[in-house]
Amino acid sequence: GQQASHSRGCEVIRLTEEINMASEGGFLWAEAQIAKVPKTTYLFMWSAIPCTPGSPWQRINRLKPGVAESIDAQILVTKKLVNNFCRLARTVLMRGGDVAFEWPAQCSLWDLPEVTSMITELSLNKVRLDGCAVGLRSTKGIPIMKPWSIATSSPKIFEHFEPLRCPKDHAHCPCAGGETKRTELYTDEMVKLIHKSVDEEARDRRANISMAVMDKVAVDDHLEAHLSEYGGPDAESYLPADGHRPKIMDAPLWCCMVTKTLSPKDPLRHDPRAKVAIDKELGDLRSVPTWDEENVMEGAKAAADFPDAHFARLFAILGIKHYEEADESLHSWRARCVLSGDAIKTATGDWAMFNELGSVPANMTACRCLLAAYCMTEDALLLQSDCIKAYVQAEMKGPPTFVRLPRAWWPESWKDMKDPVCRLLRAIYGHPQSGDIWADKLTAELQKEGFEVIEAWPSVFKCLKDGKLVALFIVYVDDLVMMGTPAMKPILERLRKVIQMEEPHDMGKYLGCTHHMSTRTILGELVTHVKFDMRQYFRSALEQYRTLSGKSVSIVATPHAPRIDPKDMNSLIETPGELAPHAASLLMKLMYGTRMAFPALAVVISRLASQVTKWTADSDRRLHRVYCYLSGALDQVLTGELATSDREVARIQAWPDADLNGCHLTTKSTSGFFLNIVGSNGRIFPLGWGSKKQGATAQHTAEAELISLASCLRSELIPVQSLMQEILQRPVEAELLEDNAATIIAVNRGYSLAMRHVRRTQRTSLGLIHDMITEEPEEGQGRIRLIKASTADHLGDAFTKELDPRAFKDAMTAIGMRTMSEDTA
Repeated sequence: GQQASHSRGCEVIRLTEEINMASEGGFLWAEAQIAKVPKTTYLFMWSAIPCTPGSPWQRINRLKPGVAESIDAQILVTKKLVNNFCRLARTVLMRGGDVAFEWPAQCSLWDLPEVTSMITELSLNKVRLDGCAVGLRSTKGIPIMKPWSIATSSPKIFEHFEPLRCPKDHAHCPCAGGETKRTELYTDEMVKLIHKSVDEEARDRRANISMAVMDKVAVDDHLEAHLSEYGGPDAESYLPADGHRPKIMDAPLWCCMVTKTLSPKDPLRHDPRAKVAIDKELGDLRSVPTWDEENVMEGAKAAADFPDAHFARLFAILGIKHYEEADESLHSWRARCVLSGDAIKTATGDWAMFNELGSVPANMTACRCLLAAYCMTEDALLLQSDCIKAYVQAEMKGPPTFVRLPRAWWPESWKDMKDPVCRLLRAIYGHPQSGDIWADKLTAELQKEGFEVIEAWPSVFKCLKDGKLVALFIVYVDDLVMMGTPAMKPILERLRKVIQMEEPHDMGKYLGCTHHMSTRTILGELVTHVKFDMRQYFRSALEQYRTLSGKSVSIVATPHAPRIDPKDMNSLIETPGELAPHAASLLMKLMYGTRMAFPALAVVISRLASQVTKWTADSDRRLHRVYCYLSGALDQVLTGELATSDREVARIQAWPDADLNGCHLTTKSTSGFFLNIVGSNGRIFPLGWGSKKQGATAQHTAEAELISLASCLRSELIPVQSLMQEILQRPVEAELLEDNAATIIAVNRGYSLAMRHVRRTQRTSLGLIHDMITEEPEEGQGRIRLIKASTADHLGDAFTKELDPRAFKDAMTAIGMRTMSEDTA
């Protein structure tokens, strides 16, 4: 480049003209230089090999006599250079360093199989930048747009160069003639940015040397497959003490989004409590034992002795559970030792293949059905418990699996080993099949106690004695919610002898939602009242928004942004949103809270979620409105109540609705629904809700309503009716409440001339609804009735439309949203 200076504290390895990097001698020389670097030093390798044979002009030059052979000869040299770069890059990456490979974006050499396979193997991320954005100018000072592409493993390179695109507010000088040669050189600005990236990456790596808590691990974990190529003696250096290196990707979701995961740069990960948590996790897993350290062996020997084996690496994830709580005494520091499930390889170095997952966790609707049944059952028990280290309670199945531990976890006796591996004895978090293995073990133990899975409801188990339901278990991975008669207690005692579980306790905080339950006698009826409380969760969401956006919020009546002038709207839609980098994180947090216990945000979150990949200034405006509403609604909770006298009369109500062409960005309509159980004296208990953009454009209201009605019936009402009948052990009547007369007429007839244009799936949906409401139900099954409801009283309205403040408030009151103080009173 134009600048020969280098970063403070960074040594640059320079090549002389006599060294040919396309030769084996050049490769060996460079490998020797790398070997001289101390193993604790951060390595960075930059490649800028000739791009001449990939110039767009070469397609024309090939037509000239004798030129094609010359170009092919140059391409052959390029392939040798790429091959040697790739060989060296493996060493650099395994040493915990980073690499970068640069060419002009329009260079055809990017399409060479050697280059594409290199990018895939090394898991490099490509970033494009424009020359004018880094100060590239002609001899007359006119910007030159020449685009560069960089394939890199460095998050800092990607972070610093990704925004550098032409703002398109100026004219350009063509990259041609005498200017072409000048553009081979990097600009001062570009060189400084490269060195800045290297500096920051090196500082981060030094900070990580004591304890690593990374989001993901390096892809190339199968060391023994490359030992002969790498050179053997320094094999131990390819396993960094931190166990892995960071990758450029979004942070994973963990623990249902109610645990703060500590990223590599989070200062909290240097807290002494972090090390205590990791040490405790390791101690617990070793005491099982989860892997066999007594029979440790070299990776090469394991591969030879077990040709069908799988190999992977372990690393640690650190988080703070209940981080949303303001009281730090409630925070729980948790470490989890995880297997790198995305990088499991065979003994030959190929990617391991697995069958599709078979176990599916139960959803929150099942839990609310269980709670509703509890409210209607006399002398019922309602308990919850966590299975302790659930996965590691199950023995590992399938091909032999060997794991590598980060060097920091190695026992002293391993100090002279190069590539120690241990056989995995127990299922562990991160392995693609661990969930199935654990589910199989728990299911087998439950079946010994007489439990069986309820059809169409994965991970929901029932136990019948003498034809009566004595216990109902809902399993969400390692979280159990249990409802039953006193006969459930001895079942739990026997189960705890074969499954390690916490002492079962009263229902409280489950998947981030706190359940407040109170029972009282009203006019001779025993009434149970339930509050679904996620106030602390939303307080933490609001604080996250304030931190990321830097904006203040003011209290508003609804989460729906007001309509604005079409010209202003068009201007906002054409302007990129400032919160685009954080939109997914902010929305996913709200979406989880909405699905769990806050239906008020269903419509707006559903619509904003579809804008994540095309986030605009209008998206910013609408998201800000949501948080403004939250700031004044933090005392709101969802409520429901039922009485024991409702057990024989309670029925299910479904409120499907549609808003024709309601989305301002598309022609699609919005489907929404609210599902509840209704008892006597107006008591209702919420079971589910949702809002979703329809997949096809509806021509009129009746068609949109039909789509929503069919979806609600198939996906929500029928499954819930089936589950409630299993729990209550009686037929349960269900009602579809529709407010569109034309839709009701069409459904009752089974056809509609006005809708003869609809696609096949919608026409068959019409027939399905007709059959379900007109045919006699089978024995033990409740009838489904289609009932005309008043539009003014329809509970589905709030899940399809952006209501005005008065209508919105009435709608929230109707579905059971209350303030804690109001509800207590």
